[in-house]
Amino acid sequence: MKIGARKVLIDNAEKKGVAWREDAEALLKDRRLPNTFSRHFGVSHATMDYPSYYTQPFHAYEDGNLNWLAAAEVESATSAMCLRVWPKDAGIKPEEAQDRLRDSYQKEARRHMQEHGTDPSRQDLNTWGARRECPRATSVGVFLPKPSRVLDLSPFFLAVAQLREEEAPLGLTYMHAKAEETGLPSASHHLAALTFIVHELPTAATTAIAKEMFRILKPGGTLAITDNDPRSPVIQGLPKPIALLMKSTEPFSDEYFSLDMEAMLEETGFEAVETVATDPRHRTILATKPRS
Repeated sequence: MKIGARKVLIDNAEKKGVAWREDAEALLKDRRLPNTFSRHFGVSHATMDYPSYYTQPFHAYEDGNLNWLAAAEVESATSAMCLRVWPKDAGIKPEEAQDRLRDSYQKEARRHMQEHGTDPSRQDLNTWGARRECPRATSVGVFLPKPSRVLDLSPFFLAVAQLREEEAPLGLTYMHAKAEETGLPSASHHLAALTFIVHELPTAATTAIAKEMFRILKPGGTLAITDNDPRSPVIQGLPKPIALLMKSTEPFSDEYFSLDMEAMLEETGFEAVETVATDPRHRTILATKPRS
């Protein structure tokens, strides 16, 4: 089933104009990539104690995200995912689909910050998803503007992101760290975002990450979680064979769909917790750290 799911994903993406195999092959042949890895993330990779949930197969990769093939394909995979959101828009281009998806949840995050937390007009949110490359935006674990830090648990993904940063600098800092233990100072950031991450996690890890986000946020800071929407008519209406194919590559999907995320965030200490359907397949859960 994993092999079948992977083939369906790649074939459909290429039919829609995503040069999946071609782009991945070119990136894997790029001699700069292993040097970027060694200079920035080689030591941390050798010493990282990876959580057990991250070292098992998922996304049809035996090593999960801890390999070069997954890193080389992540940009194409993101393009394909964004295109699936609007299947009836036959003429939509991959970059347009990504912009539309990203704009939908950023708009809700700004609104929530205006209504419940820190006024986003005083924050530099322009770098949040400003680039279309997946490692910079949709695959990251935490996005923290001003200073802009991107955390991810895969040094291979981060090496691709670092390479893109060197090609076209945005002033982003990439950190190889666990979202459960970021090492960032307490009460130091206005915004934390978990973007298409939580559906990959067991409940225990999701709860631990929520507590860590609460710790690093300033009073009045906002947490934004964008991910699959279990209540989406599109998700609920998936044909059983397609749903089984998806589940075969997502080992923790049952835990994700059964978790009451809003209640968990309230128990963690967040207030003004709300869920918004930001596109036909995804939701954004927004929450504020109390000011006192």
